[in-house]
Order: sequence, then structure tokens, then C-alpha cells
Amino acid sequence: MPCVAGPVETRAARKSALEPGPDHVDVLVVDDDEAVRSSAAEILRLSGYVTAEAEDGVVARQFLEETDVGVMLLDIRMPRLDGLGLLEILDAPPPVILISAFSGTEQSRANPKVRRYLRKPLHPEALLEAVADALGRGAP
Repeated sequence: MPCVAGPVETRAARKSALEPGPDHVDVLVVDDDEAVRSSAAEILRLSGYVTAEAEDGVVARQFLEETDVGVMLLDIRMPRLDGLGLLEILDAPPPVILISAFSGTEQSRANPKVRRYLRKPLHPEALLEAVADALGRGAP
């Protein structure tokens, strides 16, 4: 089951058209590497975002069916259902930021469902900038 955590800062301090509630998270972090997933989620939480985590595309798909998600940070290579496979079966995913440590991702960059692409290791400033841009806001 995905882990959901609330913001560290007050919600009033954030600029948001849709206030997160129990049925909404700002960012769903999908990565099979627990260290990458939890560190990205922690960076985002410390910046005031409501996050959830999923260890693969199967868990992410179920979560997306039950919860409104502002943006999805999505690893390309994962067991069971990888990031590109998940995108193929989703009709209307939230804005997607693909992440990968591997080269040769030109095909994934051309995917119309992908908003941005980040290489691992993730740099906090680039991550926060990409998420703010995908959500259509300035920095949190």
C-alpha cells in the first residue's frame, strides 16, 4: 500500500488551486528503489507537498484509480509493470515526470504523456523545479 504523508509547512503557506485532502496528493513517487523513492518523497514533503509512494506500476495504477494526483514522478525501469507500460494503459494520467539512471531514453522523451525527464541521481533543485512546473505553480 502506498505511503501518504502530509506537508511539513502549513497549507496556507502554499500556492495551490486545489487544497489536498484525503482524496488528493500533490506528487505520487513511483520507483522500485526504496532509497530513491523515499528520498524524493522526503525532499518534496519538506518543501510542502503532499506525497504518496508506490513501488511499481501495479501499485501506482491502483492508487491512481482511487486518488486524485497532481503529478507523477515515474521511474522507467521497474519489475512487474514499468513506467512506460503504465503510461500505455493509462488514458489520462496526471502530468508525468519520468526518471531514470539509464541512457537511451529518447523513445520515452517523445511520449506525449511525459511532461519532463530527469536523470538519476535526482538533484533536489531540479526535482522541485520540475514538480512546480508540472503543477503549474512557482516554487513551493
